[in-house]
Amino acid sequence: ETLRLMTETRPISIGWGTGTLEYGAGLFIQQVQPAKITTPVMGEWGTTLGHGGDTFGFVSDQGWIPQLNATWSYAGASDTGHWSFTLTCNIISAVTKVVLGNSTVDCTPREILV
Repeated sequence: ETLRLMTETRPISIGWGTGTLEYGAGLFIQQVQPAKITTPVMGEWGTTLGHGGDTFGFVSDQGWIPQLNATWSYAGASDTGHWSFTLTCNIISAVTKVVLGNSTVDCTPREILV
């Protein structure tokens, strides 16, 4: 029952993550490819199930990518948590290069308009 509640996700409708995350009981579906970050679709390369976070002085990300049946987890000391998706994307890219012979994800940063 607990696993079902954690993996049965729904789109976040207000606050942080609106339009980019589907959240369960503690886990969320996220797309780490910058060009696709607003459209997480489970089963698509770069889409993962896990939980990341950042707060003052701390960032982390952990999750599972089903296409590789692989997991990762890391934590770091930082006040700027924006690099965590970039790191996760590059981890997935490096692993797919080794396992599959080529990268299946594009970690090219997208232009941010301010």
